[in-house]
Amino acid sequence: MLKKLVLLLMALSLFALASCGKDKEEGSKKKVKVVYFESGENKEWFQEMKKEYEAQNPNIEIVLNPLSGSTGDTYSKLALMLQSDNSIDVILEEGFRVRTDVEGEKLADLSEIEKWDQWGNFFEGVKNAGRVNGKLYGVPFATDVRGIMYNKKLFKQAGIETPWQPETWADVNAAAEKLKNSTTAVPLWLYGGMSEGTSIHTFQMLLTGTEDKLLDESDNKWVVKSKGLLDSYAFIDNAVKSGYTAKKSILTNVLGWQTLIGDYIPNDKIGMIIGGNYLTAQFKNYHAGEAEGFKTYGFAKMPKQYGNGFTSVSGGYALTISNQSRHKKEGLDFIKFLVSKDSLVKYFTHSGELSPRKDVAETDSYKTDDIRVAATTFLDFTTFRPSTSDYPAISGAIQKSVTDVELGVKTPKEAMELYAEKVINIVGKENTKENY
Repeated sequence: MLKKLVLLLMALSLFALASCGKDKEEGSKKKVKVVYFESGENKEWFQEMKKEYEAQNPNIEIVLNPLSGSTGDTYSKLALMLQSDNSIDVILEEGFRVRTDVEGEKLADLSEIEKWDQWGNFFEGVKNAGRVNGKLYGVPFATDVRGIMYNKKLFKQAGIETPWQPETWADVNAAAEKLKNSTTAVPLWLYGGMSEGTSIHTFQMLLTGTEDKLLDESDNKWVVKSKGLLDSYAFIDNAVKSGYTAKKSILTNVLGWQTLIGDYIPNDKIGMIIGGNYLTAQFKNYHAGEAEGFKTYGFAKMPKQYGNGFTSVSGGYALTISNQSRHKKEGLDFIKFLVSKDSLVKYFTHSGELSPRKDVAETDSYKTDDIRVAATTFLDFTTFRPSTSDYPAISGAIQKSVTDVELGVKTPKEAMELYAEKVINIVGKENTKENY
């Protein structure tokens, strides 16, 4: 009898402890962890969004986990976190990486957001940026285009009329030569070093202006040798040897962009920049909508090699949810809050990127960026990076071969041979082709 009584008391004690633990869990705040690549534009915005959302949702705690460093470092950190950290909920990542993470079963299906009454306010073309095999895994957050930002003051000194719109690569080189001979500024900014910027801003902006591609979508084979590849390397080689670019210690430094935005742009030390429209956010007083930079800088379309049109490459970011997330419902609700009209109006007041929402693009604060308004028309002819699981590694091969050309250790032809060798090692020879 005594034994039964003891067992009963033990059972009641365990039940009471379990109930207390359950009550404590149910009564505590749910923590939604947000991982993102920190930038000057999003740092304060994320902190502001956290405060606003928590005030509206007292049972939720938003835990911000910003990643910093070079693009390669942040990609590696995120990949490791997605592999081993089940505390991650919401992720802000570059759109081209969504497919890779989906194929690795790292992301949750977010297709239910298409039933959201705000979904119709998003640009149709942008909606598909986070779609893989018919399902939506990434909610568009921001996009961009690339062109040539040019300094009107320096162009005037060099005797180049503005507004300026080059029709061929030769026109770009001619402007660089005039700037070199008439000013003390760096004529042409190209990105270099082991960074995604080297691939998208520099190399792909050239290659997409040729008759060739990185990936032939008709047979899904990577083009490892072509006239377009060789000519793209040759353009870079000529720019460096002609003295158009920054000195090599800056040109090939993955953090060289800090010199660009911290010194070259504000102090009129750069004639032309092949880069994104979002660089306008570096203008003084941009956040106040009173930037003098718009009087100084223009934004031209990047011409194709021989004058048969224009090209651009778009990037952008998407909000995703980890497949391991224990708070998918709460995470999706926070994503909706981040991409609401009010939230994005605040973000684009500080960022020169392009909005995924039509109603945000129509606001007065958005239109204070003249270059952004003009850049929106580039979406008519822009291209996108290949969204395959192999792309990050192949981009690394581009970065290495371009940097070797910039350093002068490889000729254009040797760089193409190096690129071909690396891509074949990545995807196998059977998945490559030559158009050369």
